[in-house]
Amino acid sequence: MEHLTKMDSSFLTLTFRQSILMSLLQHTTIPVVGEKIPNLYEEGKVCLSLLNTWTGRGNEAWHSSSSILQVLVSLQGLVLNSRPYFNEAGYDKQIRTAEGEKKSLSYNENTFLLNCKTMMYLMRKPPKDFEDLVKEHFRRRGYYILKACDAYMQGNLIGSLARDASVSSKESSSLTSVGFKLMLAKIVPKLYLALNEVGADCHEFKHLLQS
Repeated sequence: MEHLTKMDSSFLTLTFRQSILMSLLQHTTIPVVGEKIPNLYEEGKVCLSLLNTWTGRGNEAWHSSSSILQVLVSLQGLVLNSRPYFNEAGYDKQIRTAEGEKKSLSYNENTFLLNCKTMMYLMRKPPKDFEDLVKEHFRRRGYYILKACDAYMQGNLIGSLARDASVSSKESSSLTSVGFKLMLAKIVPKLYLALNEVGADCHEFKHLLQS
């Protein structure tokens, strides 16, 4: 059989033939607007040794005992982390150096701006068959997205906020660059309107329209 499907209690288990699974994984994309970031390209390609889209040794590459869970954990830990600058090959040597930390902060600012543009793109052109899911996600999270934008425009460090976008440390204020604040001020009004259109709770952040 090409694949087997098994329902065990409340869990659905899918077993794919390796050739089919690797084809699916290697052609999985994540939409991004703008320049590529480490491990994630503009056309959506995910660059991971586990997917055989990057060089890897031993268990770093896909093998017979690899699983979808490993792929998801790798995406979360290696791609969707708080310091993506150091994901670039060789850049890990700059960790905890003054130059590296400065570049990482700047990189995070640019990545956040890119994320804002990507969110607007997804709301405007959601993936086929996922329209309702995308709309509901941004309807529920829109308040916190705008809350984060507001906090970052006030100078809070990118990535310093709690999950509910509340400021978690007074030490992180006034650390975002002037250039970042100016660019975000141009994007936020459009983001506000897009979130408002999908039904997000935006009332508290009407002042962002004047940015």
